[in-house]
Amino acid sequence: LMVQSYSSLEQELLRCKFSFPILDKLSAYLLEKGSFAGRKIGWHCHLTALTAASADVLLKAGAELFMSECSQATTDRSAVSYMQKQGAQVY
Repeated sequence: LMVQSYSSLEQELLRCKFSFPILDKLSAYLLEKGSFAGRKIGWHCHLTALTAASADVLLKAGAELFMSECSQATTDRSAVSYMQKQGAQVY
């Protein structure tokens, strides 16, 4: 038996994937259609693991993503770092 260790953010992203299977379906659909290629999206929201999972869908579909936090109290710094590494510009 091999036990895999996950960071808190990785665990949250896995939970989001499990809890919101629509994200995988939407990602596959958008990749097939290419409907966000070259589009710029501005998003002002709570920056959480669920936001990071949703941002992944848009980034993989080719969107250029600009994000800002609506509350420091709900901002998950590890989620912000993750989204920046994926290509989102977060302010």
